Amino acid sequence: MAAHTLPNSFFSWEISIESKKNHKNTKKNYQNNKAMARGNQRELARQKNLKKQQEAGKSKKGDKNKRMENDADILRAKQKAADERKAAAELEKLKQGKK
Repeated sequence: MAAHTLPNSFFSWEISIESKKNHKNTKKNYQNNKAMARGNQRELARQKNLKKQQEAGKSKKGDKNKRMENDADILRAKQKAADERKAAAELEKLKQGKK
């Protein structure tokens, strides 16, 4: 007499039901312990972000036109230095050419 065998699909179905039950239990346990999972990490992150936003707000205070003029002065100084370097390089090149 031949032994009856069950199709593989039967076992996979049984396993999937079992895994769903385990998943539900895990999810339930997580929801019950959710408050303790992160401790005060969320609160610390909230405080850090608030402090960061306050510091960012401080740097933007002041007269916009004054800031723009200050930035323009800085750029003019950089451009002047670059022009002086170019002029010095050209002068050095001319000196090298005459020798």
